[in-house]
Amino acid sequence: MIAFENIPSFRFLTRNQKHRIFRIPPILCLLAQKSRREGLLSLEEGIDDLVGVVDKRDEWFLKEFLRMILDFDGKNREDLPVIMKNIVTASGGSKLSILCHQMIASGSADIWEGRHENSLLDNLVSFLGKKWQDDFFVSPELRAILRKINCRYSVIVKDENEFLYPETDEPCENHPLALILDYSEFAIQKVLREVDTEDLVLALKDAPAKIRNAFLKNMSERARCCIKIKLDDEGEPYDREKIPKAQQMFIHIIRRHEDAGKI
Repeated sequence: MIAFENIPSFRFLTRNQKHRIFRIPPILCLLAQKSRREGLLSLEEGIDDLVGVVDKRDEWFLKEFLRMILDFDGKNREDLPVIMKNIVTASGGSKLSILCHQMIASGSADIWEGRHENSLLDNLVSFLGKKWQDDFFVSPELRAILRKINCRYSVIVKDENEFLYPETDEPCENHPLALILDYSEFAIQKVLREVDTEDLVLALKDAPAKIRNAFLKNMSERARCCIKIKLDDEGEPYDREKIPKAQQMFIHIIRRHEDAGKI
């Protein structure tokens, strides 16, 4: 996997700039899937047809890096990623162009190494940084690819009701956050505005479905996508000892609004 230095995060991105970035992961994921199923050489015939699938400014890099992984005959497997990295570094350009070219280089190297498309997608999403990952999670580009590959982000393409957890008769009144069930949707939304995403995930890690759904129903599509992915990701490390603290923070916010007569 090619390691690049982090690019300073963008403060603002226009819709067209986001579209330029977000077009890159889907095509690389499909190429990875084709390569894994049919062999690396199966990509050879389609390289010249890759016109318009990414921005014109990125098209040369996509085609050139794909040709490189097909034609590379070096004995040292570490040589190719180094060559790709040097090409991106030497090409220069704006921060946006460098980011796009880094993603193409890293994704191409992943394809060459035979990585699964799920792993490749995780790698490319990590290039976006936390802020733009949220936008990518609800972009048409990601939805299109999730209909063709199955991975942990696939929950995003489900209907709104499928974002909710199946509720059972499991008692939840003893859970610290059970008091939220007594409040209106307006009150829950007001509380959610003051809570960080990571704290919310921690607070809901051990919560029954009914309590989780009370929060999910009152979130935007983007926030719901992000929270659901993190809640369902068993591989993501978290500190169990911090769960009670996150829940108490919630309770404190609720009580403060209640005492002030705001909810």
